[in-house]
Amino acid sequence: VFPRLAVKVSRLRLSERGRADEFAAVDEAALSVQVLPLLRKQLVIDRISARGVRAVYSRDAQGARNIDDLFAAGKPDAAAASGPPMRFDVSAVQFDDVRLRLRDDVIKLAGEIALQSFSSGRLANQAEAPVALRARVSLTQPQPLNLALDGRATLALDLDKNAVAASGLKLDVQGDAAGIKGLAATLDGALAWDGSALRAGPLQVS
Repeated sequence: VFPRLAVKVSRLRLSERGRADEFAAVDEAALSVQVLPLLRKQLVIDRISARGVRAVYSRDAQGARNIDDLFAAGKPDAAAASGPPMRFDVSAVQFDDVRLRLRDDVIKLAGEIALQSFSSGRLANQAEAPVALRARVSLTQPQPLNLALDGRATLALDLDKNAVAASGLKLDVQGDAAGIKGLAATLDGALAWDGSALRAGPLQVS
């Protein structure tokens, strides 16, 4: 509890609202938050880790989503929304075997995104951090797609401008997509989001 508030969960399962179907599950997850910085509107987290995370997102043809009740219950009031923004500082992130199953009847999207691994260094405002990921995207709609991604970059965050930049980016993509079998592509360079537009360059695709 003090000076760090540490939380660890294992074998956690949440059902869909009003149904026994699984909405989300976690094999293991842990984080520890330093207490004193919270009094200064700073969220300082020593480490976030999670393994074996599964979640389901669905939207029916009428636009109703399986997460609508969560957002409705979590809307902040005007008083809570005012005041200076919360600052955060995370020393490290490690995710393994994170899966999101999608079904959206409005835009005709269905499939699964599997984050096999994701790791990062310190994530904080105006700081740079190395990140690495391995992931797989498998879709059955709008058309069959099966891609494996392996990438790394240096990430820079500017929370005051809601901006993020990735330098030293190297992303390898392999799989089948758009009727192409055995696709193999590599993306090298830099990408940035300045809060309103995506910027690229120098960028090379082979």
